[in-house]
Amino acid sequence: MEYEEKKLIKYCENLDFKKLDNWPPEEYCYEYISLCAVDAVFSINTNYGAVKNIIGKIKGNSHLKSLEDFKNWLDGHSLENLKEYFNKQKIASKTKIDVLRDFVDVLLESGFLEKSDFSKFINDQKFKSKLKEIRGIGDVTISYFFMLSMDENNVKPDRHVKNFISDGTGITVNKVTEKYARDILKKIFPSLLEKYGSLTLRSLDYLIWNFQRTKRYIKFGDITKISVDAIVNPANETLLGGGGCDGAIHMAAGPKLLEECQCLNGCLKGEAKITNGYNLQTKYIIHTVGPVYGQENGKENNILTNCYVNCLKLAKENKIKTIAFPCISTGCYKFPKDEAAKIAVEITKHYVNSFKKIIFVCFSELDYNIYQKLNK
Repeated sequence: MEYEEKKLIKYCENLDFKKLDNWPPEEYCYEYISLCAVDAVFSINTNYGAVKNIIGKIKGNSHLKSLEDFKNWLDGHSLENLKEYFNKQKIASKTKIDVLRDFVDVLLESGFLEKSDFSKFINDQKFKSKLKEIRGIGDVTISYFFMLSMDENNVKPDRHVKNFISDGTGITVNKVTEKYARDILKKIFPSLLEKYGSLTLRSLDYLIWNFQRTKRYIKFGDITKISVDAIVNPANETLLGGGGCDGAIHMAAGPKLLEECQCLNGCLKGEAKITNGYNLQTKYIIHTVGPVYGQENGKENNILTNCYVNCLKLAKENKIKTIAFPCISTGCYKFPKDEAAKIAVEITKHYVNSFKKIIFVCFSELDYNIYQKLNK
C-alpha cells in the first residue's frame, strides 16, 4: 500500500461513521428521477441549503411522478414563472433552469425514465457524452446524478472530496485530479470496509461531504509547521514568550516576533492580539492568554470561551480564512483536556461558515483522540 493511501486511511478516522446507522439520508431517497435531476443540476457551485429549499418547494408537485409530465410542466412555464420555484443562478451564462430542461431532454431521449434505470446507463459513454454536451454539465455532476439514482459504487470528486484527500495525504489540492480522487478512494475502500461493514463508496462520499461542511479538522503534529492564514499562540500575559507551545512558536518565528510583541503591552486573560507570522508558514499569529485552572475564582470556563471567541473575531476582522488552534491552557495551566476540548468544539461550530478551515492541532495522541470523538 502506498504511503499516501495509508495516511488517507488514518485521516478517515475523522469521519462520523455513526451516520451509517441512519443511511441513506433524505436526498438519496427521492422517489422520482425528476428530483434527482433537479438536485444534480442545482447543486452545481452552490450551497446545498439552497438546493434543499428548491426541493422543498417542488417535491409536492404532481408533475414530478412522470419525467414526461415534468418536462411538459417545465416547458409550459416561462422562465420568470419558474423562478417562483427555482433560483436565478446561472452556469456558464446559462440559467440552471435551462440547463435542467436540457438535462431532462437527454434523459427522455435516452430512455432513462426511472431511478432503477441507472444500471443500464452507468457504463454508457454515449449517454454521458450527450449530458456533457450541455453547457455546465461535467463528470462530477453526472456521477452525483447516478449516486442520487441509487448507484452505491460511485463517488463525485468535487472540491469537498479533493480538499479532504489533500488534507489527508499532504498532496497539494491542485494536484488532486478527479481521476486521482476516484482512484485513491477506490484503493482505500477495501480497508475501510473491513472496519465498517455497511460502508459503500456512495456513503463514504457522503461522510466526506458532511465532514468537509463542518470545516473543522484535527491534525496530529507541530503547529509551527502548519500552513494556514493564522495560528493561535497560547501565550502568557507578557506576550514575550515562555515554555511549551508559546516558546516553540517564538523560536520558530524568529526574533522579530518578540520585537513586535514588546510593542503590544501584554494581553489580558481571555483576550487576543495579532502579529505577523515572520518565519512561520503563516501570515499571522493570534496570541491569546488562557486561564490557569483552579486560580480564576471559578471563571476558568468563561475565560477559555473568551479566548476562542476573541481569536475568531480577530481573525474575521483581518479577513483570515484558515486558522489553526493548539489545545489552549491544557499544558502547564492544567485545564482538564476533555473540558477544554468541549469548549473549543462548541465555540468553533458557530463560526464554521466564516472560515474555509478551522484546524485543531494536537501535539499528543491523547488530545487527538479526545478531539476526534468530539468533532462528529
